[in-house]
Amino acid sequence: MHRVTHLNRGKRSRRYKPFRLCLSLLCLLLLLTVTACGGQQEEAENGSPGDENEGFTIEFPEVDREGLTETQVVAKYEDGEIRGDELARYLAIQALMQPHAPVNDPEIRERFLQFLIAERLILEEMAGADLDWAEAEAEQLWHEVQAVYDEETLERAYETLDISEEDVKQYLHNYAVIKQYFREQLTEEERTKATVRHILISTMHDLSEEEARQKAYDLYEQLEQGADFAELAREHSQDPGSKEDGGLYEDVPVAMWVPEFKQAALEQEIGVIGEPVQTDYGFHIIKVEKRYVAELDELEPDEISQLTGQKFFQYLEEELPQHIKHINL
Repeated sequence: MHRVTHLNRGKRSRRYKPFRLCLSLLCLLLLLTVTACGGQQEEAENGSPGDENEGFTIEFPEVDREGLTETQVVAKYEDGEIRGDELARYLAIQALMQPHAPVNDPEIRERFLQFLIAERLILEEMAGADLDWAEAEAEQLWHEVQAVYDEETLERAYETLDISEEDVKQYLHNYAVIKQYFREQLTEEERTKATVRHILISTMHDLSEEEARQKAYDLYEQLEQGADFAELAREHSQDPGSKEDGGLYEDVPVAMWVPEFKQAALEQEIGVIGEPVQTDYGFHIIKVEKRYVAELDELEPDEISQLTGQKFFQYLEEELPQHIKHINL
């Protein structure tokens, strides 16, 4: 039902995992959350920031700056341009956030350049806006960076990558402003949460499509005749993320599910078991137990990251190309 996403970690994300939509793997701009959450998890388990790096040294890649000078214009967009040294600094910050990111790969560089153009355009649109939310978010992100890297590692990164702490904090501020920009655009549908039970009969394993369909309808008929949904889910569902909970997904933003599942979660009558719904992963018997529109402050941080990330990716694909005049890498 989904391609795997790594923006959330821990128990909560495992509950979402089987049906979550994901961002492009190239959308590395948004992977700071992964690094930060990983560091927080290690800190909680091991006792102090940076302990996860004990015993080995993180190697930061050197950014190839050939052709990335302050006199070289690498992109032109409406009302602006990006110089080579600006892109080099941006790439270096990505190398700090993700030391294994292929920042010298030509295709990845062009993608990061698109991110940087998008950042400039969105910051222009947010000029004069109340940025209290973004400023608080940026401060939290900086604390998370410090939870991942100890001071010695950060100083070594700054020297290797030729960036400063101020560069990193500015990047985090810009990132948070982008997040606020898309957070404020979340629609009622995107903020809709649902509690559902479901049974998945997968077509990804042993059963053919027709066999899976038949089994799903057999179970649907049993449910119509009064069988216990949770018991059937524990016995028959092939979704490991909800099977042991009787097929339950509780208070999940419907936008995190694939289209067919999302549509059922939005449209099925509350408390009524719907006929099996087919997705690329098989057939789902779905019962919607609750549905409501959440206020922005009712959304969890990982949900905000997921939802704003989806909107950012959509912006990159649909709107950004209209603003780019020229790329020269």
